[in-house]
Amino acid sequence: MKINGLLTHEDRWTQNCIARDKQGNALKDINTFYSQRVDKKGNIFYQEFRNEDSAYSFSLQGAVIKCYEPDSRDQVMDKLRDAITRHTRKAYWVAQFNDLPDTTFDDVKCVIEIAGV
Repeated sequence: MKINGLLTHEDRWTQNCIARDKQGNALKDINTFYSQRVDKKGNIFYQEFRNEDSAYSFSLQGAVIKCYEPDSRDQVMDKLRDAITRHTRKAYWVAQFNDLPDTTFDDVKCVIEIAGV
């Protein structure tokens, strides 16, 4: 999936965090992590927690994490950074642009379109 398929409506975009759940709570990350557990018989097993499953809205950076494999994220971030410069005529980092108080969802959609992601 590309970012333009994820951030389809304004309520799917967020600011000031990587992602939010449906209740609007900020998620610290959207990574999968494992917790080691021991059952009653002493057997060790691992429990998987997928934060991305509870994520509903995403920042631009969060959308990159959700939509692209780790080995291609730098390239996508570069495309977004170039698109931001073209759109704003200023040099911003992706997260910085996303979280500016005057950045709108229309700005984000324009940047996504320019970047082709």
